[in-house]
Amino acid sequence: MSDTQDWRATLDPARKSWLDTANDPACDFPIQTLPFGIFSDAKQPAHRAGVALGDQIVDLAALA
Repeated sequence: MSDTQDWRATLDPARKSWLDTANDPACDFPIQTLPFGIFSDAKQPAHRAGVALGDQIVDLAALA
């Protein structure tokens, strides 16, 4: 299998997330689309990188 085939497999609409909101057909950020962005929140007002998944943000600093 080539790298191109592996990459395209990530777009398979049958793939499901562990996060229910990411499986909603109306969701802007399903498991097949993971946009990076900068965010902050009330607990930690400093800006940091994150990835949107469903109605949640995965804090990349917390994973480091």
